Amino acid sequence: MSFFINPVEGHPPRESEVATSRSCTTKLVVNNRAGLHARPAAMLVNLAQTFEAEIRIESDSSTASAKSLMGLLTLNAQHGTELTVTADGQDADKAVRAIKELFARGLREKEREWQALSQNGPHSTRELDGSVICTQK
Repeated sequence: MSFFINPVEGHPPRESEVATSRSCTTKLVVNNRAGLHARPAAMLVNLAQTFEAEIRIESDSSTASAKSLMGLLTLNAQHGTELTVTADGQDADKAVRAIKELFARGLREKEREWQALSQNGPHSTRELDGSVICTQK
């Protein structure tokens, strides 16, 4: 952990003044049939904005802030795309777990998806182990 010298008082900050930062990461798969299009991306942005942590979503080729609708749409995350979610900040663990839950619920489109699938035949989904790894910075 690094700290700074308070130029006014000339001493390092007290331990209570140093915010500990966490970094958490998990891997997810886009399981809803339509992928990460505008409606679920907007839900993800709204959820991400409730946290102070910096949250990034990474696909094979690019990375976007989870707080940016346009950024998420540029990921072009189709059904089956593997994403890595990384959050840095005091509430990083809560942010990653909340996003993991949103994906587990099919980005809130699962009910509509299953209704459509029941009419269109079987559907396979692929899940990663879903572990969330956090480290103290």
